[in-house]
Amino acid sequence: MIVLGIETATTVCGVAMSRDGRVIAEESVDKPRAHAERILGLIDTVLKGSVSLDSVDAIAVSIGPGSFTGLRIGVSVAKGLAYAAGKSLVAVPTLTALAEKARRGGAVVPGERILAILKARRNEAFAQWFTAETATVCALEDVRVAGTPALVREASTARGVLTGDCAMVTSMAGEELSLRVLQPPVSQCDAGTVALLGADLFARGRTADTATLEPEYKLDFFLNTLTT
Repeated sequence: MIVLGIETATTVCGVAMSRDGRVIAEESVDKPRAHAERILGLIDTVLKGSVSLDSVDAIAVSIGPGSFTGLRIGVSVAKGLAYAAGKSLVAVPTLTALAEKARRGGAVVPGERILAILKARRNEAFAQWFTAETATVCALEDVRVAGTPALVREASTARGVLTGDCAMVTSMAGEELSLRVLQPPVSQCDAGTVALLGADLFARGRTADTATLEPEYKLDFFLNTLTT
């Protein structure tokens, strides 16, 4: 199975290709407000370096939460490619991808809990707890918006791993955290994980409607202060 993955939910703009459970090509840039300028070039580079779009089984895209502008660009491009090439479209939750990257990278062990967070508006973050299983991660709650002080309290008392925009918590923590804090690049979003998760979802028939798919912003646009 071959899947093209697109990640634009944060400052990372990335494209990757996976084949049979392995990432075979990946390109990315980590630069604010570069998504619209760079995404098509990254797609072209990955396709030229791996397989043609005709050979792709599905296109997976990071669906949010995250940056309003970044998500809008990524989802729009993924929908356009899927429609034009007649390919299936798969929506990959961004926080799930963050937790899954930690699991696949060996940063957690089965049974360990993962708190994935991404910056939302000022002093708030999107947050979600997961547990690592042998072959995947399982969400323990729905995505929520939490204030940074509340996240600091969680990180100071809970057991497990913190991933994502960890600096939001560590910069405010006045004491040693009980959560183990992951560092970049392990704690950053990437297109390779989106492609791999997309392949798993596609194999289970979890495809999206190309005509109606929308990003999962979780916050109204006028309240979202993320910049990409």
